[in-house]
Amino acid sequence: MLSQIEPNATVSQNVASAFRELHTRKVYHGDVRAENILVRPDYSVVLIDFERSITNADEELLNDEVNEVKSLLASL
Repeated sequence: MLSQIEPNATVSQNVASAFRELHTRKVYHGDVRAENILVRPDYSVVLIDFERSITNADEELLNDEVNEVKSLLASL
């Protein structure tokens, strides 16, 4: 069963890792919100809602999203 994101160091690390993997592939998610991150019982995460995503995104856009992810994780 999947649940919404919850404050947990392992979850935070997995969220950061998921976005790092996207950005390595130059994919911009475009909608960084807790509602778009689901957590499995083993604390792995699933990113959802890629409607605003952009492939072959430039570094500036990806860096902006990194800051959004950091802000989200800091607010948990």
